[in-house]
Amino acid sequence: MTTTYKGMDRRSFLKGAALFGGAAAAMGMASCAPSAAGEGGSSSSDGAGDNVTWDEEYDFVVVGGGNGAYAAILAAQAGYKTVLVEKGASYGGTTAFSHNGMWVPNNWFMADEVANWPQIVPDTDADIPEIVDYALSCDTSGAADRELVTDYVTNFAPALKKFGEMLNIEFAMGLIDDYYGLPGAKFGRQVNFAKDGEATGPGTFSSIIEPLVKEHNVEVRTNTPATRLYRDSEGRVVGVQVEGASGTVNIKANKGVLLNTGGFDHNEKMVHDYLRGPIMASNAVETNTGDGHRMAVDVGADLGNMSSVWGVPFYITADDAPLTGNIVDWMVWRYGDHSIIVNKHGKRFGDETASYTAANLAYYQYSTQYFGLENVPAFHIGDQSFVNMYGYPTVTDAAAELPEYIKQYDSLEELAADQGIDADALVAQVERWNEMCDKGADEDFGRPSSQWPKGPFFVHEDETCMGKIEQAPFFCVKIGPGTCGTNGGMRVNADAQVLDRDGEVIEGLYAAGNCSCAFFGNAYPGPGSTVGSAVYRNIRAANHALDLGII
Repeated sequence: MTTTYKGMDRRSFLKGAALFGGAAAAMGMASCAPSAAGEGGSSSSDGAGDNVTWDEEYDFVVVGGGNGAYAAILAAQAGYKTVLVEKGASYGGTTAFSHNGMWVPNNWFMADEVANWPQIVPDTDADIPEIVDYALSCDTSGAADRELVTDYVTNFAPALKKFGEMLNIEFAMGLIDDYYGLPGAKFGRQVNFAKDGEATGPGTFSSIIEPLVKEHNVEVRTNTPATRLYRDSEGRVVGVQVEGASGTVNIKANKGVLLNTGGFDHNEKMVHDYLRGPIMASNAVETNTGDGHRMAVDVGADLGNMSSVWGVPFYITADDAPLTGNIVDWMVWRYGDHSIIVNKHGKRFGDETASYTAANLAYYQYSTQYFGLENVPAFHIGDQSFVNMYGYPTVTDAAAELPEYIKQYDSLEELAADQGIDADALVAQVERWNEMCDKGADEDFGRPSSQWPKGPFFVHEDETCMGKIEQAPFFCVKIGPGTCGTNGGMRVNADAQVLDRDGEVIEGLYAAGNCSCAFFGNAYPGPGSTVGSAVYRNIRAANHALDLGII
């Protein structure tokens, strides 16, 4: 079943974004993930699965209850005995807080909605090579996989439509453009989950996933971390070991084990060892510490894209705040007119309206002048005109008292002195900014460098998306790089089968979501790239393991 989009207003969007920023810590929900840095499942040599004593037997075992729930639902609907094991006290993981939009090129809404949204130029099958080139051009790491991106662009839309028909799920067209101002970018490729004609946003988990889990009698076990995979003498993964309320349980999986264990954002050692720089915040659930990665490596899996994240800037609430104690900005405030973002040297370092993953990369520019990451942390600075248009960053209630991390000053010099910013450079930067506003063009960074900040969700005085900074008081909030999930992990093929270090399939083992290697590399081509790729891989895994005939 499909439906046309009934728009979410800006206020609802702001509330959802604020909820997503802090809910992961408050709820304590998580995909099944490792216990702590340095701890892992015991080594699982080939043949161990031949000798284990099985306590239970299922057809399909799903480890991690975010988007993995979709695969479990498909399996249960098809009549297969299925169990979903979840480390957290509640299942849902980061998915439970996501807006759950998906980037779906060549989707069926594009042709249907042209009358309502004339800026849509529908994709066709003939456009697939151009769409793939666009997605690959967004990646700066060289890690994007052309074969898998082509598979996604070609097959996700029809697979998603069939998936929706099978489970009676509604969808709605989203209203956010592709994220990069590169050839091939378009409006109309976002598809949202929906109910009764309305995009469900952060309510997708409670309004769609949980009811389907109950309807299809999927067995869910929370507080049940997986600790080990078993391979038989032929190299096939035949089961998994979990720790539950009754102790250690060995579960045989006749058709396959699917890992949806999330990333490693909260594993300090893995972050240190793999990522290109520090992360100051994350809205990934706190138990995403890389368990699936280590279990898979124990049975010979290859890893890829391990230096990359689904990046998003965060406002820093305190210098010693935990990763989940800061507030995410999904382009809710930092894009605003009458404001800029500068480093401690008082200089802008990019287009403030860039998409969150693109903007996040800018924080990691290495300075050969200062020999370090001079943009971490940075400072979002604006004036009263910004506040009149948008309110203060992170503050959704205009009547609320300002939090301590938002500072106000009568002058830029006072702001700089208090925040440790080069005062002369900051004043010069604001003067430069105001001069460019008079010219109507950002000559330094091309703001806005892409079309998406001009979309229906966003408010600007004009198409320049600029605005002078001159009306005191001036505000300042620290801002820095963060994640909504790491996206390096197990290399998989188009059917989500995990590959070993020789590129061969490990039979019986599948991976999806942020424990698998993102085929987009370090790019986020359009709204919902992370959810879309996770949903698609779950569909492919269940389809292949259980021969469901979806693709």
